Formats: sequence, structure tokens, C-alpha cells
Amino acid sequence: MSALEVRIAHRFGAFSLDVDLRIPLRGVTALLGHSGAGKSSVIAAIAGILRPASGSVRFDQQLLSDSDSATWVAPEARRFGCVLQQPLLFPHLNVEENCLFGARRRRRALTTQECAAVFRLLDLQDLLTRWPRHLSGGEQQRVALARALLSGPRLLLLDEPLSAIDERKRREVLPYLERLRDNAKLPMIYVSHAVDDVARLADRVIVMQNGRVVEHGDARTVLAGSADVVARGGGSVIHGVIARHLAAENLSVIAFDGGELVVPRVDDEVGNSSRFLVRADDVMISLVPLVHISANNVLEARIDEIRDDRDGSTQVHLLCGMTPLLARLTTSSVRRLDLAVGMDVIAAFKVERLRGEP
Repeated sequence: MSALEVRIAHRFGAFSLDVDLRIPLRGVTALLGHSGAGKSSVIAAIAGILRPASGSVRFDQQLLSDSDSATWVAPEARRFGCVLQQPLLFPHLNVEENCLFGARRRRRALTTQECAAVFRLLDLQDLLTRWPRHLSGGEQQRVALARALLSGPRLLLLDEPLSAIDERKRREVLPYLERLRDNAKLPMIYVSHAVDDVARLADRVIVMQNGRVVEHGDARTVLAGSADVVARGGGSVIHGVIARHLAAENLSVIAFDGGELVVPRVDDEVGNSSRFLVRADDVMISLVPLVHISANNVLEARIDEIRDDRDGSTQVHLLCGMTPLLARLTTSSVRRLDLAVGMDVIAAFKVERLRGEP
């Protein structure tokens, strides 16, 4: 399988970066971690902005950098598209001109139809004659995404592209990143410290701390299995299909193999797939059926595993059908309920606390 191999070490004063990664060149791989963990430095080494003191970077068998052989491929020759925290649009160019600036790097000229397809994908048709100063933060990031796509990249590097915009605009841009994932068929590496965003977008997650990789694997497994990620808002990623919309309540019903979820209205067609992050801290467990409760989501579940954390909490791993659902409870609650592996229980969480589509 084609892969990006990053085996590098570098020192920035007292901070040292030392990673050894093999990332499949398909889907979305997220680099998750606190600020200062080294995520952006890894992206810089891949892009060619940072020349590591030692080690190598290899893209699908092509050696891009190697300290032993003094190999170094310049950033522009790597043919990677980059979108950073700040979109860095040219103020003297309109939206269309900014977008097409990236196409100047292509080996083959773009057709009008190819440009139009990217503009449609990112809903830029009505903005093409606008100037960057008249765009919102979310619109500017969509233009930056279009510029990167039109450059004909082999890989898209997204370094916290949503961190500089507010929550409302962040939710505005996220669906476009999902469109890229589903339609562009372009491998992406997405850097973020936001667990919600990673849950929506990523197929694989790499967790970094202090310049090192501490977790690496399938998104569902890492988001529910890493004690650090769970403590920062991680939980279970549930994949389902939109079963119906409840127009009067502004809600949607998502069907999955463990039952149905009632979620905030999903702006998509019935029958399309969708996925959500249910935070472990938001899940309550009951031993008896719940009635007269405000939570719309009440599911039958079975305890699959119980794991104590060092912070005095306990992870209770549930199965709803065949879908994993994680609850993070106090250890005293687990003892009081006398929870045990194999026990049938009721899991409940409030609809407004379910993260997913805006």
C-alpha cells in the first residue's frame, strides 16, 4: 500500500521532535494533540518547510529528504497542497484569481470544467469577483482550500485551518472538509487539537505529546481508547444512515446497528451516511429502564469492558448492537452500581450534547 514515511528527529532549543510514522496515502489522517506537541513541526517537515537535523521523509517510494545521503527535494517540487491557520490570500487578487494562482504550479493546464467543479465543491461560484477583504474567515478558508486543490497536489496538508475562526464559522467550513474527504479522493493530513473535528473527519488518528507519538491507529479505537484523549473530550464515533427528518422539531433520526439516534437536524438527504462523536463524559448508565427523562437518546447496551484510569475515573466500554459506546464515570459510581462485564444496562445522553453535524 502506498504510504508516507516520516522518520525524523530535530531539536528546537529545549524541545525535541522524534517521530517514526507510516501513514497510508488514503483518506484523512489526523494529528491530534495539545498546542506545542509537535504536530505543526511534523507537517513542516513533510511540506519541506523544515529540514530535520536527522532522518528521512519518503512519499510513495520517493525520497524527499534524507540526512544520510543529503537528499533534499524543494517544497515546490513536492507537489503538496498546504492550508494553514491563516489563509494568506493575496489582497490585490480577487477570489477567482487567488484560486487560479495555485494552478500555475500544475504540469497540465486546467480546463474550465475542472475549475468549475472545484468552485462548485466549495460553493465559491457567487464569490469569484469578490476581494479577500470582503470575505468572512470561513469564506477565506474555502478560497485557500480551492487554491490548494487547483494546484494539483498529491497530498493535502491542513495545519489547524479552523483554529483562527470562531465556532460558527468553524461549523460552516467543516462540511466542506467532509466534501473534500468524500469527493476529492485525495489523501489528507489534518492537524488539530479539537477532538470534535477529528471525529468528524478522520479515518486514522495520531496522538502526539512532547514531540513524540503516543497513540496511532483507527479513529474509533484511538478516540475511545486513549485515556488522555477521552479526558479531553474523546468518546465513541458512531456511523449511521439518515433514516428520517423530524421537521417540526428540527431534528433528524440516524439509524445504526444499535438502534436509532435523535440528533440536531442534519442538512443532508435521507439515506446518506453520517457520523457523530458521543463524548464519554456525556453518557449516563442506568440499571433500570428510564422513563420521564429529558434525554432523547436512551439505548440498550451491554458492558464489554471496565477499565480504571489513573485520575480516579473509570472507562466503561459498552456495546450497542455491535457498535462500541464509551462511558466515563467516577469509580465510586461504578462501585455503587456494582457494574460488571456482561451486564445489560441502559445508556442515555442528551441530544444537545451529541456532537456531529452543525
